[in-house]
Amino acid sequence: MRPQTQASETILHILRQQALHRGSALAHAVGDAAVTFGDLWNDVRTIAATLGRYGVESRDRCALVLPTGLDLIRLIFAVQLRRAVPIVLNPDVADVVTAGRLARLRTALVVAEPDRAARLESQVSTSGGRVVVAGELTRPRSAPLVAAWPEPNDIAYLQLTAGTTGESRAAVVTHASLMASLEGSRRRLGITDTDVFASWIPLHHDFGLVRFVFGSVYAGCPSHLVPLSLTNLRPWLETMDRVRASITGGPDIGYRTAAQLVSSKGLDLSSLRVATNGGEGVRRSTIEMFESRFGLPGVIRPGYGLAEATLAVTCVAPGEALSVDAAGTVGCGAPLDGVTLRIADSDGRPVGPLTEGEIQVRGACVFAGYFDDEPQSRSTLRGGWLHTGDIGCLDESGRLFVKGRARSLIKRGGAALAPMEIEEVVDGIPEVRVSAAVGLAGLEFAVEERLVVVAELRGESVSDPADAAALTSRIAQHVAQRFGVMPFQVLLVEPGGIPLTASGKVQHAEVSARLRSGRLAESFFTD
Repeated sequence: MRPQTQASETILHILRQQALHRGSALAHAVGDAAVTFGDLWNDVRTIAATLGRYGVESRDRCALVLPTGLDLIRLIFAVQLRRAVPIVLNPDVADVVTAGRLARLRTALVVAEPDRAARLESQVSTSGGRVVVAGELTRPRSAPLVAAWPEPNDIAYLQLTAGTTGESRAAVVTHASLMASLEGSRRRLGITDTDVFASWIPLHHDFGLVRFVFGSVYAGCPSHLVPLSLTNLRPWLETMDRVRASITGGPDIGYRTAAQLVSSKGLDLSSLRVATNGGEGVRRSTIEMFESRFGLPGVIRPGYGLAEATLAVTCVAPGEALSVDAAGTVGCGAPLDGVTLRIADSDGRPVGPLTEGEIQVRGACVFAGYFDDEPQSRSTLRGGWLHTGDIGCLDESGRLFVKGRARSLIKRGGAALAPMEIEEVVDGIPEVRVSAAVGLAGLEFAVEERLVVVAELRGESVSDPADAAALTSRIAQHVAQRFGVMPFQVLLVEPGGIPLTASGKVQHAEVSARLRSGRLAESFFTD
């Protein structure tokens, strides 16, 4: 069972307890590499001492620009053990973008692989930071550090927001918020040390970091991480089969892509009891497709969360029946223990059940604000509530239904259309892999926005202009029949044409920007 915790403890205290009580048990595995809880704790202490030799002190920000791997996991905990602040950055982002982020975050140390470290060194050194190759830190050369235990209100990590509405900020998550989030998820999902985790979500995403690194340590169970991309998800499913995984998670598009492209032949996923679905809109059709293809009825558990609430806010519990509202939106469950939700209108007044408004969150899991952005922090955290900017409603039982981002809503004739609902209809068309619905406004039609639907095709599903014309017409008719609005334009783009985040979330603001500038991936044909 999970060791008992006290309010003064942090995830590092839990790691030490796991090392003492189950030191020989598997903690994390990435491919053929694996580490036990005991070895992980020893490695973390040694690396923390080495970090001291490089001048890392309390509250220093340390950027870890590394792919998913055991060294990255070791470094995350080692930075925390110096009471410093780890920031896991996407290693696939261009150098110029990474350098800009490092400058904004004013990092004292940057850890990267050799080639990347060499490219970043000249850019980072001008701001006073230091670039180190990961291997220099993870090779044991120092005596283990006597732990410098962080306090609950110390920063556990900085999490870059996805930037799906056009901005990317660093959310400040404290150890206390992290522990509250982990306990809430443990209770809702019934996680114990007998569970086995498996995930493909990269660790620069809060879903991968919180659930499958910190979460597995908190529960004392093994976590198998599978570095891959949305283009090839079979290794994730094969890993779940091989290790008899009981818990996984990911965004809706991951399950959808797996159901569309991965054959169930030779796969036995019967050990899976929970597959959480969050990070973007949850689609009923995705749930039905995945569970049917792999013979897993009731395994997908929709949830809602965001970096500013550490991770999960709500989740459907194992064994709980799914709920779907009149618009076809899948319910994301009730708030986790310790979390309070309310829905507020445009004037900030709470509204009753079944009335749409902004989703607002209160609880110990809520973040402490944005790094170096006091105005936005004050705007987001008001009156004790986290103002998410997401739109949704609660039913009479307090279960949440998420409609989308306030800034992503498409305004037509005084009403607002939720992109997720439109995309659910379009994605149900066999030739479509994923779609994006956006509203474009201009001076000549400033009162309302024109609906544009971008549909990314599945492989060679459209072969000639006649097929393309028929498909765009079919998409437009489906949308018009369901929502009473005829799209102004339907664009068909090649696979990869719709910009997604690393976790597969549609970047609506980027789609709009590319449409306006003509930078959207070359269309096959337009209507």
